[in-house]
Amino acid sequence: MNQQTELTPATAACSQGADTGPGAQASTHLGFDPAQHPDSTAVLMFSISHGEIVVTAILTMGAVRKVEQRWRRRSPSSWVLAGGPPVFDYEKGAISPDLADFLDRAGVPIGIANMLPRQPSAAAAAAIAAAAQEVDRV
Repeated sequence: MNQQTELTPATAACSQGADTGPGAQASTHLGFDPAQHPDSTAVLMFSISHGEIVVTAILTMGAVRKVEQRWRRRSPSSWVLAGGPPVFDYEKGAISPDLADFLDRAGVPIGIANMLPRQPSAAAAAAIAAAAQEVDRV
């Protein structure tokens, strides 16, 4: 078993060319195919939108084991567990105690979901479409 020797967590470097404007595109591959990685692997995926957070753990050690936790926004300031275990520790037999502990300590990235824009309401979409038509006429 490997032991972590660092006392402080690693810090992420900010990308110099990150684009977060209206035309921003994802720059990473969002899919994972365990068949392409036949060795033992642990894959963690976070899919985050304004209204939903999905945390997925895939452990491949012979057999493929997958545990998923889904959170849905209930109100602007609260979330509800929509599927999966309330804590990953309940699934430590499937994904290992170390992986379950890591995911439980990582927490749910609510702050990231809060910074993402929500889908416009029907009235807002209609106003945007009307404004676009007005601009086209000019």
